Amino acid sequence: MEGRRRGATGWGPAARAAAQTSQRRPAAVLACAGVIGLVVALALMIIPVLVPVLTGYAIFALHAVIHRLT
Repeated sequence: MEGRRRGATGWGPAARAAAQTSQRRPAAVLACAGVIGLVVALALMIIPVLVPVLTGYAIFALHAVIHRLT
């Protein structure tokens, strides 16, 4: 999202923006790692058919965490 806000396209500018954000806000990296850890734990415990649904919730949670912490 950040790259498109600045008019850039592709994954390169997005990766650079993510790296800059992680350097400015190390708590955001830890929060995202916690979300991913929780998603992996839930994915191992639930029915495999529901993993795509869980992936959607994970992406939403990561967006919410980053929006909240930056």
